[in-house]
Amino acid sequence: MKEITIVAYESWDGEVFKTRAACEAHEAKSIHKRIVGLTEEQCINAINRDDCELAEVLEKVGLMIRAARRKAGDLKRPPRAQSPPKLASATPVNGATEGAAL
Repeated sequence: MKEITIVAYESWDGEVFKTRAACEAHEAKSIHKRIVGLTEEQCINAINRDDCELAEVLEKVGLMIRAARRKAGDLKRPPRAQSPPKLASATPVNGATEGAAL
């Protein structure tokens, strides 16, 4: 008889992979599915860092949302309105007259 030890990697959704890279790729591709159906308590725990794993998932999903919005142009600032250039005033400051003694 021969004993064999097999190393396998299980993703968060229970799917088993032979390699770590394949498991990580699957988790990265399906990470958004982890936030479906979260309760208010779970969200609060993630915000308070009581559930650091869920907090990390929410941060990654937030980055994905931001990247998608940037790609779509949703986060671009509107162009500034062009105002006419300011010209120097023809009247002296403080009502002083030209040539007046100081």
